[in-house]
Amino acid sequence: MKTGSKWFLIVSLLLTFHGVQALGSHYRLNALDRFTGAQLDALTALDIETTEGFLVRALDSAARGELSARTGISELEILTFARLCELLQIEGVGPRAASLLRAAGVASVSDLATRDPEELTARVAEVNAVETLTGVNPTVENISAWIAAAAQVPHQLE
Repeated sequence: MKTGSKWFLIVSLLLTFHGVQALGSHYRLNALDRFTGAQLDALTALDIETTEGFLVRALDSAARGELSARTGISELEILTFARLCELLQIEGVGPRAASLLRAAGVASVSDLATRDPEELTARVAEVNAVETLTGVNPTVENISAWIAAAAQVPHQLE
């Protein structure tokens, strides 16, 4: 393990023990090229403008149904995007890495928390070689940190 990765892991663990929640980035929905203009307008009308705001409003099946009815976005599309937003809560996981994890078979943050780092790193490399979702493959140290952080995210879908 590289020195920088060790320090990141140590600091993350210390912050966790002291009750400090380290969150990953939350992205503005209009910057992700995910929704049509009309869908973005409907989401904005509901005061949903970030991936975190979207996730919070889509945590369970009933909420996703209501969000679908109010925006015209299918429940399946809402669930699929909410799963991606779940992963964005993890420090170091951006939209491309989250898409790569999903393409590699990671269904949710709770699923990620159960994965073997070496096996997932190999699977991610296989998928990325075919689909080229990120410019660089995440290292086993990156994936190990993501797996550890997955159990600590504040919002998980039901």
